[in-house]
Amino acid sequence: AVSMIQELSMIRSTGRTARLKCEVNGVADISSAYIHWYRHKEGKALVRILYKAAGSTVYDDTTLENRCVVDRADKTDTLTITKILKDDSATYYCAYWDTHTFTPCGTMASLIIHVLSVDTPLTKPRLTVFPPSSKNGHVTLVCLAEKYFPDVIKIEWKKNNEIVSEAKAQLEKDKAAIVLKVTDNEDFVKDRYLCRVTHEALPNGHYEEELPKIKGIAHAINLINGYYCTM
Repeated sequence: AVSMIQELSMIRSTGRTARLKCEVNGVADISSAYIHWYRHKEGKALVRILYKAAGSTVYDDTTLENRCVVDRADKTDTLTITKILKDDSATYYCAYWDTHTFTPCGTMASLIIHVLSVDTPLTKPRLTVFPPSSKNGHVTLVCLAEKYFPDVIKIEWKKNNEIVSEAKAQLEKDKAAIVLKVTDNEDFVKDRYLCRVTHEALPNGHYEEELPKIKGIAHAINLINGYYCTM
């Protein structure tokens, strides 16, 4: 399957340069692949601005020809926007189109660019992983990220190094929380849970913190049976 990977967000002040990287996986021959770039501004329709194919770039928005260029190396396309304008603030998507089936393959990847009039420092999220709580025989895990800038963030639970798709994230400005309800009590005792946060201000773009360990099997059984405090 084809997959597309981009960063979450990018802060730039006017006049600077932004480089948007799109990693393409699952395409046999990336050199001849058609990679499309779209831009979505709040309150407006999604618009394709250009696409890259076999060494050439075709511009839908000709006003960007002097400021935008796409470079391709290995499995990554990089869209470079120079002399950033306030109007360049938007969500940018890269996408792959299969010319043999005429249907989109994989999932679009998106990146949000915030263009500010002056340089603004980034703020790393403060992460709190709460001890597990129990109610009605189910264990609830909660992870909270707060006080970060910009306000674009991704927060996930990992179980034994695999993302748990059943986890439910709640995002608000400057605050994000993710809740996971564990119904398989036997697995909870032995499994390893991590809260993973992805944010522009973090080193390497992400940070992980492990769920506090429960001391001993007896303590875990008491938790599962609801003998500890509930949320």
